[in-house]
Parts: sequence; C-alpha cells; structure tokens
Amino acid sequence: MNLFSNFYSSDIIVASPLALIKKINGVDDKGKEPAKERDFDFLSSIEIVVVDHADVILMQSWSHLYAVFEQLNQLPSKEHGTNVMRIRPWYLDQHARYYRQTILLSSYLTPEMNALFNGLCLNYEGKVKLVTEYKGVLSKIQFEAPQVYERFDASSITEVDDARFDHFCKKVSSVVPLWDFFLCCEKLDVYMCFAFGSDYGTLICINV
Repeated sequence: MNLFSNFYSSDIIVASPLALIKKINGVDDKGKEPAKERDFDFLSSIEIVVVDHADVILMQSWSHLYAVFEQLNQLPSKEHGTNVMRIRPWYLDQHARYYRQTILLSSYLTPEMNALFNGLCLNYEGKVKLVTEYKGVLSKIQFEAPQVYERFDASSITEVDDARFDHFCKKVSSVVPLWDFFLCCEKLDVYMCFAFGSDYGTLICINV
C-alpha cells in the first residue's frame, strides 16, 4: 500500500470535499489561480462512495460535496493510460452512475441530504434508508427529577431572546455570590455557568 499516490493510479481516494474541489479547479495549497483546464477525470471510474459524518460536512460547506457528486462518473476527456479494451460498454454509454454504490452516514437527516440522496444517488438496484434505534438512558436513571416548564411573556418577536434570558436570570437560576461557596459545589454536576463582572464574578448556575 502506498499513501499519497497519484489520483489516476490509486484504488482508494480518501479526501475532503474541499480538497477534491481544489484538485478539480487546479488550485494548490498556496491558493494560486486555477489552471486553464479543470481536471476531474479521476472521478470518472468511482464505483463506491462513502460520505462519512455527513452532518459535519453540512456544517462546513455542503456545496463542495454536491459539486463533487456532479462530477462523478463523467466521461473522461483524456485516456490517462487506460486500456480501452477493458472499458465496460455501460461506462461508454454514461450509465456508470447507475452502478455506483453510495453510502451516506450521518447522525441525523436533513433536506440537503435528501436532495443529494434523491437527485445524485441513482443506483438501478434502488435505495435504502436505515435508522439506528437507541435504547436510551431514561430507564437507567436512579432518581427521578421532576420537569418544570415555565412560560414567559415578550413584548414582540424581536424581544424573545432577551426576554427569555431575562426570565432565566431572574426566575430560573440560582445565584451563587461567593467564589468559595462555588468551589464547594464542584462535587455537583454543573450544566451551565455564566460569569459577570466583579472581583470574582457572580455565578449563575444550574445543577443537574
């Protein structure tokens, strides 16, 4: 196995969407101007695509991933040393996308993932969505804690965030004014802590 080999002599490509887009556009790591000709022929014979952590890619730049998928299984512009006698007929008929297997892995499903799944994943065998069911941890809780829902009023929809925070500070939270006393609370599981200006800070904490 040889890492960092040439794209056209590699069996497996492990790369981020951004790195592939930079390769397609001919941009190097120093951010130089793109080459005159775009190079995406190395994506023409991809048979299996695994998109791991699609939810993380969604938070970065989903457009890069979508652009890469649009270039998959296109007819190459050059031979690149290919043995023409070994090319399957359905590749020449531009049917390779219908034989490609695509696996999307994500912690949750979004409309963007559905659009990619329905629009650019076209395997002729069909599509399957699998959802992992977790048993949860509520049954493992030893001490039941009551859940209390509090309602607050806001003068307008633009003031909702400020009104919620004001209600939280005045009605919900418990104030711990002394730093020494806060150090004694380290044995508790502190879920959230806000510090305000003073010598040691006035701490507003919620204990779970």
